Amino acid sequence: MRSAIALWSFVVACAVAGVVADARASAAPRALVIYVGGKPPSEQRMARIDVHAPGTRGHALQVMHAYGPKHLAGGMCAAPTFSFGDDADLIELVPGVYRLTAKAERSAPASAFPAVGEVTVEGGACYAPVMTCDGQATDGAACHLSLVPKACAPLGSPRRIFLPSVRPC
Repeated sequence: MRSAIALWSFVVACAVAGVVADARASAAPRALVIYVGGKPPSEQRMARIDVHAPGTRGHALQVMHAYGPKHLAGGMCAAPTFSFGDDADLIELVPGVYRLTAKAERSAPASAFPAVGEVTVEGGACYAPVMTCDGQATDGAACHLSLVPKACAPLGSPRRIFLPSVRPC
């Protein structure tokens, strides 16, 4: 009888230890995921943009695409289009002018549309996306995406995903 109780206690202790270990593993913070669009020439620093931000009128923003900057050197003349995965936390872009598209979405009342804007980013600067809308309208025609400067936070050990950046003419 004692050996059965001891065995049962051992089994329960192992199960509890396994649950605690699983909880600790799932509670570990996930590394930031950064999508990198473009390769900076020489020592030029990248601009960093948050992917997620609260929008106006209850919408949440998620930057999905960036178009630009236009490359003319070395036989490359088409501006690249960068698409960012749902796992993205930050975007790093070569300084320049871009056309950004974000998904603006809210749950109640349900509403989703693309917010588009032309933005200029500087190397070494950090930005957060914001949406402004004309009047009371909340749709892609009346709402526009822009960026506001913000303090750059230390990154730790992010996971970077490098995107192709040039297309031949």
